[in-house]
Amino acid sequence: MSTRRSGLAGTGVASVASATVFAAASGFVVTLLAARLLQPAEYSQFATAWAILYMAVAALNGVQQETARSTTELQRTRQPGDHAMPAVLLLALVVGLDVVVVLFVVPGYAMLADGAIWFVSFMVFFIAGQMLLSGALVGTDRLASYASVTIVESGVRLALFLLSAVSLLRGDLFSLVIYAMVPFLAWFVVGIPTGWVRTTVAVRGEGSWRRQLRSYLTVGAAALVTGLLTTGMPALLSGMLLGADAGTLGTIILVVTLTRAPLMMPLTAFQSTIVAYLVKRRLDIQIVLKTVVAVIGGGIFLAALAGMIGPLLLRWLFGDAYAATGWILFGATFASISLALLFLTGAWVLARGSQSGYLFVWAAGAVGTIGCLLIPFDPWSRTIIALTLGPLTGVLIGVFLSAHNSRDGSLPLSM
Repeated sequence: MSTRRSGLAGTGVASVASATVFAAASGFVVTLLAARLLQPAEYSQFATAWAILYMAVAALNGVQQETARSTTELQRTRQPGDHAMPAVLLLALVVGLDVVVVLFVVPGYAMLADGAIWFVSFMVFFIAGQMLLSGALVGTDRLASYASVTIVESGVRLALFLLSAVSLLRGDLFSLVIYAMVPFLAWFVVGIPTGWVRTTVAVRGEGSWRRQLRSYLTVGAAALVTGLLTTGMPALLSGMLLGADAGTLGTIILVVTLTRAPLMMPLTAFQSTIVAYLVKRRLDIQIVLKTVVAVIGGGIFLAALAGMIGPLLLRWLFGDAYAATGWILFGATFASISLALLFLTGAWVLARGSQSGYLFVWAAGAVGTIGCLLIPFDPWSRTIIALTLGPLTGVLIGVFLSAHNSRDGSLPLSM
């Protein structure tokens, strides 16, 4: 692998930024098309199936984050361990089995989207491979290649949904869920002639494969909680807002998805890059503080914008079946700031080498969010309160861990 360094400057970051914009735009178009092709009750099923898929993706996203961190560290120490693939495949097997258990145990999930959801348990192995490849590319500063992986996945998904919108492909619920999953095969198909597959197989981690598996499991558990609070939120809301009718639930899920996207998409795409950069810069706190200020400022601006023009855009883009007031859209968008701060806190803790601390930060955010969803208010109020206050629990835990470093500079929960 090349060890050429460019930090976060130059064409690499521009490529990742462009890929992030493309992924965000294509994701928005996919959401728009799904909402137009399906009725609100069907859309809530699609969104729940999408959430289950991306909770599996989130769990395996821990592979990307830990691989980015360890690969970056290995560039300095020059002490590579075992190949990472065995540990990653074992983690994928664990995630796949967990998906099967969830589908059997949770009422109504087994036939979600007419049974299309079962394909998730097969796709986890290709998702894991994509995450391993992405982490290695980020860790070795091949950001343009990482951006290409992102564009290939998003582009294939967008193409499938556009073809279904013009009736060249089927646009029923089952088919749309399949179209959401298939793009995770794209990196492998493209990777055979481009060398991505060879790069993935050649990745090495820190220490033995058993040590790598422990690290992947810990970071993967934290990433799963991340997924629960991000792309998995529709599944969480479906399970917690039992008093909401199907139409209201579908509207809540759509609003939450749309209002969080502007902050979540770039942070999700750059999370591994942020971790790697903090490792290289020896945990420069000024970088984190500047990012926090930018996130808060951007979030307030977007919330005000959503409150003013959001109701009209919602009706224009998705029809009268989806309606929400300006205050609701303002509150939902403002709430995304809390989750963005949780992302940054987690990245800071993981960059310090504390996989356990990273897990603890995200678990605290999840517990806070679920606790707020239990408040006996109406569905909209519970949702906005939970999205605003819940993640801050994890932020406070991260601040506490950082403020109580041990004498050698590591966090109290370092592995």
